[in-house]
Amino acid sequence: MKAKVGYRDDKGAIVVPATYDAGSEFIEGRALVVRNNLRGFLDVFGTEVIPLQFTDAGVFNKGIARVAKDGKYGWIRPDGSYSIPAQFDLADEFSEGLARVMIGGKFGFINREGQTIIGLQYPNARNFSSGLAPVYDGKKWGFIDAAGKWILPASFDDAQSFHNGESLVRKGEKMYFIDTKGKRTRDLEVPEEEFTKRKR
Repeated sequence: MKAKVGYRDDKGAIVVPATYDAGSEFIEGRALVVRNNLRGFLDVFGTEVIPLQFTDAGVFNKGIARVAKDGKYGWIRPDGSYSIPAQFDLADEFSEGLARVMIGGKFGFINREGQTIIGLQYPNARNFSSGLAPVYDGKKWGFIDAAGKWILPASFDDAQSFHNGESLVRKGEKMYFIDTKGKRTRDLEVPEEEFTKRKR
């Protein structure tokens, strides 16, 4: 049987009995808790101030938390009211001030005020990192900046978000890393048996 989650104070006294399936640390005065696949939030006194109602949720970050209910994503304040209405079919956490969102199969990016910064126009997109986001134009992947301007043209068959200044991209069966200028930095080391699997 899986262990349950509760909370103790700094003296070790139980504040919240272990009745939850999972729970986060307290961040910005709220802890994300899960029971029966529904998510809600506790305050520092152990009160369930935002009831278990969300099918997906993230921890609070700069005063707001991403949540999903009835198949739609939005962001809430610590009191449970919506700062950005639940209107998106998919939404990611904010990265470099922008969040990837999707409605009706089209991806774009919003800011923390809920304003659309890059219109929902791409069949696919990934999160911003190193000032760039990989986006798919329907044929190829390329990279845009935070203003929506193409910085690296759509020429890749696949492209990942940058990590430590590098993005893993693919052209045909060739996979390699590039920097933010589009320069090839190194090849992906793929075991021969794994490459054989990918070709099947």
